[in-house]
Amino acid sequence: MGISIKNDEVESLIRKMAETAGVPITESIRMAVTEWLENHHLQEQVKEDVRQREIDDILEKMRSWPVRDERDHSEILYDRDGLPK
Repeated sequence: MGISIKNDEVESLIRKMAETAGVPITESIRMAVTEWLENHHLQEQVKEDVRQREIDDILEKMRSWPVRDERDHSEILYDRDGLPK
C-alpha cells in the first residue's frame, strides 16, 4: 500500500524526522500520526471533563433552588384520566 506525498515541505519534514529519530520514513510517519491521535484523544477527553464539570455545576446550582410545588410532574401536567390538563 502506498501513499504519495505531493508537498515538498511535508516530505522534507518527514525525512528530517526520520533522520533525527534514526528510523525509516514509514516508522516516522507512524510515530507522528500515533502521537497526534493520542494528543487529539487527550484533548477531547479534557474537553469532555470540562463539559461534565460545567454540567455538574449547573445541576448543583439548580438543586439549591427552592421547590415551589411538591407534586409529581405528572400530577401537574395530567388529569386523573392521563390526559393533558
